[in-house]
Amino acid sequence: MSEYNLSHSEKFDAERMPLKNLKANEERYVIPPFQRPYRWGETQVTTLMNDLLDFFTKHSNDGETYSLGTIVCESSGNLYEILDGQQRLTTMDLLLDVLGQKTASFKHERLVSAYRYLNGKFNELETELPKCDIQRNLIVSSLSKFIEENGFQEDELKEKAFYEGLRKLVSEKVLI
Repeated sequence: MSEYNLSHSEKFDAERMPLKNLKANEERYVIPPFQRPYRWGETQVTTLMNDLLDFFTKHSNDGETYSLGTIVCESSGNLYEILDGQQRLTTMDLLLDVLGQKTASFKHERLVSAYRYLNGKFNELETELPKCDIQRNLIVSSLSKFIEENGFQEDELKEKAFYEGLRKLVSEKVLI
């Protein structure tokens, strides 16, 4: 049986913010080397994409927000090591990267600047976004299916407006 020491408490700060604010003060969010690599599979990626696209359909023009959940970080100055939430943030990074390729007016600014679990990247402040071809393909497939179901492939302007609208929604209305 363990006892809880009531005199011991740690101070922590919590903030609710849209994804676009992750880089607002030039903070760096990194995945520490002891974290497991990105492993989301078809079920997780497809579920998140379906949720986001459903949210887009219902709330792209109102004030509702979408909660991605809690991201737990340990900070040291302007460096934040992500202890919980890296799978979700990596998926959002991949989605924003795909959307950046689809919209010429947008350059994707990475959410996670370094994946320190990658070989030889233990102390890096920046690394490449992991390739994650399977997850990228699932994201592209979800977007293509949505475009087809809504008839956007017939109209290039509507398709571009969809990509831009989804990018804006993800950046501004998806909260952590």
